[in-house]
Amino acid sequence: MKLIRAGLMSAVMVVLMCSGVFAQGTFVPQGTTVIPSVTAWYKDCTTKRYARILLTNITGSNLKIRVTVRDHDGNDVTHYTKVMTGSNSYSAPVVSSGTGEFDMPSHSARVVQFHLTIPMMIWGSAVVEWSSDDDRIHKALVGVVEHRGWKVTCGKAGTYAICFFLSNQQRPALLN
Repeated sequence: MKLIRAGLMSAVMVVLMCSGVFAQGTFVPQGTTVIPSVTAWYKDCTTKRYARILLTNITGSNLKIRVTVRDHDGNDVTHYTKVMTGSNSYSAPVVSSGTGEFDMPSHSARVVQFHLTIPMMIWGSAVVEWSSDDDRIHKALVGVVEHRGWKVTCGKAGTYAICFFLSNQQRPALLN
């Protein structure tokens, strides 16, 4: 009986240990950067601000990207994001919505937009992670963060934009 119990306990331990590996998924980042300022607010359709993270894949390989946005209390608010690409018309096709995960073809560009549509204010941060099938790649992305706003006052509309590169340099930074 003790031998059977020991065998069952060993089997249970193996299943528990393996389930943790499977729960983590297959995304293993090769590079990452932290964006210390990602803000968005929405008062109504006349007063709002949102953030866009513009990323460019500078390699000849396809990448897997994961962007995680956290609010002022550390909560994951990535579900407010959508990832878009350009097109030959005046629209931006959505590549991914609410997950922060997407594939990025070689030499392509994508925009991750953090945008609210309900009255709230979020001051937060983001982490951009990337992986590739090519283990030799060490620098894969350049990027910039853009904060855009819209304000209507006394019947006149005004927009503004503030941009900063993803590192504290004056030129686009390569993300490690």
